[in-house]
Amino acid sequence: MPMPYSKPVIMVVDDDPDVCALLKHSLVNHKWEVSVFENPQAALEYGKNNRIDLVITDINMPQMTGQELIREIKSAKPEIPVIVMSSAINPYIMEETALHGVVDYFRKPFDLTALKNRIMAKLSLASE
Repeated sequence: MPMPYSKPVIMVVDDDPDVCALLKHSLVNHKWEVSVFENPQAALEYGKNNRIDLVITDINMPQMTGQELIREIKSAKPEIPVIVMSSAINPYIMEETALHGVVDYFRKPFDLTALKNRIMAKLSLASE
């Protein structure tokens, strides 16, 4: 019996509620399931008990940095692709997050079409 189709699950973590709302609206319209979190600690709790196919995270957040979030996610579920979006991307952050397998970065403000294309590429690679 074939498995029912399951939409890819994307977790968005950003302390800016406007960014969370924009991404949720845009990505849900693209037929993905989207869970948004303004608090990275809440995102980690959610990720422990729920399927996640891709994470999009900011770097500068008050409760926990994006680097810390990435380390936690990758230690529990190393196969999950992560995309960093931040106005604070610099060589140090890129080097540090690359150690955990992150190779996709979007500087805010970001191009939504380019982000969607990158998500599609990441999800298709992850399913292979």
